[in-house]
Amino acid sequence: MIRFKKLSRVDLFVSDLARSRAFYEEIVGLEPVHTSEDGIASFRCSDDFVSVRLLAGKAVGLRAAAWELEDDAQFVPLEQALRASGTRYEEIAREECVALRIERGVRAFDPHNRATLEFFTVPSPSGSHVFSPTKAKILQLGHVVFATPKYAETVAYFEKTLNFARSDAVEESMTFMRSFPNPYHHGIGIARSDKPHLHHVNVMESDIDDVGRLHTRLKYANVTIV
Repeated sequence: MIRFKKLSRVDLFVSDLARSRAFYEEIVGLEPVHTSEDGIASFRCSDDFVSVRLLAGKAVGLRAAAWELEDDAQFVPLEQALRASGTRYEEIAREECVALRIERGVRAFDPHNRATLEFFTVPSPSGSHVFSPTKAKILQLGHVVFATPKYAETVAYFEKTLNFARSDAVEESMTFMRSFPNPYHHGIGIARSDKPHLHHVNVMESDIDDVGRLHTRLKYANVTIV
């Protein structure tokens, strides 16, 4: 049985890196960590080293979602589950682990969708990466939701293979799941759709007023609100 701590990071492909970087820093209120030589812009919204990474790409959307495992012992059931389900996976290269400030990582390729799933542990002690709020009192990365035409298969995969727990569902159109034993209602949502795509990424605020202030910043920046 695989045990997790939390959803820790999402990597997003964007069409305009400079514009997206400004959006996440100046409107959403994430803290920039750095922009690497290969053009990956990294941001923090908690005391994790990095929470969101932006990469330039022709096909915009979710590039990867990454979960922190409870401890090193979880790699054994994780790899057993991936092999048993026929999921292709690989060890994350040591130099990439160093860049991400993680101890060890495994990268798996969701057999039902265009999604990369990463699982990792952090060094102990992991060190301090203190998030400094600017625009909003953000608590952490909340959840990621992606849509898929293989809805039932994807829900079953996360539940049966990866040991995610179902929290709720909306009329067979969306299922909310948490990475066991994380107590938050959900860290991932799976939505039914005709084609696979990123639905949304959630950032958890500590104050309801911050949501209103964000609404105002979005309006002033002429960002579409749906």
